[in-house]
Amino acid sequence: MSHHEVSVHLTIGLVILASLILHRVARLLGQPPLIGDMLAGLLVGVALNLMGKLFFDSTSSLAAATARSLEDLGAIGLVFIVVKALFHAPRSDAATEGISNARAVIAITLSNCLPSLLIGGWLAVQYASAHELRATPAFVILIGVSMSISAVPVLAGILVELGLQTSRVGGLAFRAACWTDVIGWILVGLALSLHQNADSSHFVLTRLLLVGAMFAALMVVKYGIVHRWFGSASSSQIVLIALLTSAGLTHLASLHVVFGAFLVGSVFASNNDIRENWLRATSWITDRFFCPLFFAIAGMKLLSSDDFALNELGWGAAFLVLCIGTKLIPLMLAGRWIGLSRPESLLLGLLLNTRGLMELVILSVGLSSGIFSPVQYTIFVVVTIATTLMSTPLSRLVQCRLERQRVT
Repeated sequence: MSHHEVSVHLTIGLVILASLILHRVARLLGQPPLIGDMLAGLLVGVALNLMGKLFFDSTSSLAAATARSLEDLGAIGLVFIVVKALFHAPRSDAATEGISNARAVIAITLSNCLPSLLIGGWLAVQYASAHELRATPAFVILIGVSMSISAVPVLAGILVELGLQTSRVGGLAFRAACWTDVIGWILVGLALSLHQNADSSHFVLTRLLLVGAMFAALMVVKYGIVHRWFGSASSSQIVLIALLTSAGLTHLASLHVVFGAFLVGSVFASNNDIRENWLRATSWITDRFFCPLFFAIAGMKLLSSDDFALNELGWGAAFLVLCIGTKLIPLMLAGRWIGLSRPESLLLGLLLNTRGLMELVILSVGLSSGIFSPVQYTIFVVVTIATTLMSTPLSRLVQCRLERQRVT
């Protein structure tokens, strides 16, 4: 076994071990297990990055080969993570009992994403101007999406942890998060299209045609092949083939692999049998292997630049405050408008302020494509961790207040 292989195996083993430990710690602290996986991967990644700077030559062939191998594994894992996020779905229509489902979900979704998108775009322009950078459309869009996104997998874990998965507020939060992520990924695809080619109109048009053809082909696979030829028993294998093919095609078309995964997840998520078979077959490897590894790769990219100045702390604080404010204030107003009480509206805002996994995916896409710099990436990873960690304890406090009101 070569030194490169040993390095890769030891790194993966360390990531899984840290995930097992912090997975248990997260449960003891009342946090969803996925948050333990996220912190384990990020901490291991940061530790490896710092060790590489202190004791090794980060440009050595061994370090480069190890990083490439982990990146390749991470790219494969990323498509599994995205599909699982899209395959999450609310289980009960009772979640929005007493109010108009369509009206409520539309109001909450728009309040969840539009203010953050607009304020994020404005802040991106201010940041670029202060740093004498060009505020490209791709940069502005990705900053806005990073501020507006909600983490469906982490949110699902928080709802289960707090026992809110069948509540009115929990159902609204989950549906709004799902639609917000759909809007976000469409905008991510637009940002990548604008960034990849100078002749953006021709590039966007050809990629739209490609996406349309892929969507039509996936619909044929879903209704014409899975149902008629193979049935639900073999649906997981068919979805796997479609997933790898779609990710490969979008990568060849200078779009990110996650866009292919987004297409597959969007098409097949509406079928309960396909979704349940896929989750049953792949959840263990996604949760226990690919998620911690992805977080570790994200952590290895942190603090990778020597250009991090003290004034970046001020920008980080501004992004954090606006990320929280552009969620809580509009969502509290929207919640009151659709008939929720004041504490329920606050709880809704706290739940949807969770960014977690999905923002890390978008940040990694932005960094790998060159839209974000390492400094900007580091700022938003810190914002992601802060908004994710605050959601469960603050939501639990508001939930206790609601329970006391019901008793009295």
